[in-house]
Amino acid sequence: MHRQVGDLKIDSRGIAERGLLIRHLVMPSGVASSESVLKFIAEEISVDSYVNIMQQYRPEYEADQHRRSTDGSPTRSMWKPSSWPNGSIFTAASNLDRVVQETRDPVGTRSTQSIKLHKLLLEIESLKRQLRCLSREIESIKAVLFEDPSPVEKVLKMRGMEVFQKNPTDQLFFPFDIPAVYRTKFYEMLKKYSFRLVLRDMIKRQDRFHVQDLTHYCTPKVARKYCELLSDMGIIVRNGRESFRTAISPLYSFGPTLEWFVAEMFKRAFASPALYCVTVKGTPSGGDYDVIASWNRRLVYVEVKSSPPKGVEQSEVTTFFSRIEELQPDVAILFEDTQLRMKDKLVVLFEEELKKRSDEESAPLYAVERLVMKSSISGIASFS
Repeated sequence: MHRQVGDLKIDSRGIAERGLLIRHLVMPSGVASSESVLKFIAEEISVDSYVNIMQQYRPEYEADQHRRSTDGSPTRSMWKPSSWPNGSIFTAASNLDRVVQETRDPVGTRSTQSIKLHKLLLEIESLKRQLRCLSREIESIKAVLFEDPSPVEKVLKMRGMEVFQKNPTDQLFFPFDIPAVYRTKFYEMLKKYSFRLVLRDMIKRQDRFHVQDLTHYCTPKVARKYCELLSDMGIIVRNGRESFRTAISPLYSFGPTLEWFVAEMFKRAFASPALYCVTVKGTPSGGDYDVIASWNRRLVYVEVKSSPPKGVEQSEVTTFFSRIEELQPDVAILFEDTQLRMKDKLVVLFEEELKKRSDEESAPLYAVERLVMKSSISGIASFS
C-alpha cells in the first residue's frame, strides 16, 4: 500500500489528501506487540508514517470498585497497574490519545511550541506542493522540446523524404497511458541487461508466467522484484498468487520496446529529438527505420537488433547499408543488444558486406574495429 500512495499528505487546513495512515490498537500485557510493530513501521515502511494509536480495547475489569468523577469519566486510580493488567500501557495510550486530540485543536490547549511546529509543517507541505508544480512544468517544457518530432521530420524532408508512420504505442510492452513517472522508471530499469532479458521471457509466456519462468538470466529474488515493480506500475497483471500476465496482449516482439528505449535515450541523455519505428514512403529498401534522431542538427540512424548475434543474417546487414545509402545520415549505428561476442558473427558479416561494396582499385577496404571496450547497454559493431 505504501508503495502505491506513499506517506500521508495533508493540506493547509490539516485535512488528509492522500497517503497511508496506520492504525494500531494497544492491548493489555503486550499482546499487540506494539514495540515491534512500531519498529517494523519505522524500518520497513517509513519513518514519516502517521500512526493512530487506538485505546478502544477497554475491559471493564472490577469497574464497580472504582469511583468516577462528577462528569462520569474514570479517575486516575482506574489506570493504576494494581487495578488493570499492565495498566501502564493503558496510561500511555490514554496520554498519546490526549496529545493527538490536542494537536488537532488549532487554538485550544496547545503550547506555543506545538503551534510553531504545526505552522512549520504546513509551510513544508506548501513548499512540497510548489515543488510538485514546478516539476510538472519542467516535464511539460521537456516534452515540448524533446517530444516534438518536427526537427527530425524537417531534416528528412530536406532529403526528399516524408514520414508516413512513426512512434506506434500499441506495440510497446507497457500501456502508454501509464503516468509519466512510471514511464521514466521503466526507462531506467531498461538500462539493466538482465531486466531486458526478463522482458523477453515475459513476452514468450505473456498469457501466464511465474517467477520461476524468468530465472534463466537472474536469481529468483531479482525476478520477483522485477515482477512486483511492474505489477505496481500496472505493466503486468497478477493472474493468481504466484502468476502474472502482461497488461498488453498480444505482444509479438521485444523489438518496438527496445527501439522506444533507444529513442528515449537520445531524448533524455542527449537532449535530441528522436523517432522510432519510422516508415518512409518510396524507398527501394522498404523505408522502415528503427530509430532516427536529430543530434546537434545532424541526422543519426540506428538499426536496432534485439535478437542475439547468431540470429542476424547477411541480408539484414545488406539492408542496413542500403538504408544508409538512401538516407545519407551523418551517423549510422547498428545497435546489437547483447553481451555475447560479436567478432565471430557480426564482424564477419560487416567485413563481407564491405568487401562486396568496395572498389578494390580505387577505394581501401575499411576494417571493422572495436570502438567501445565495455558497455552495459550494448555491443556495437562499427567501421571507420
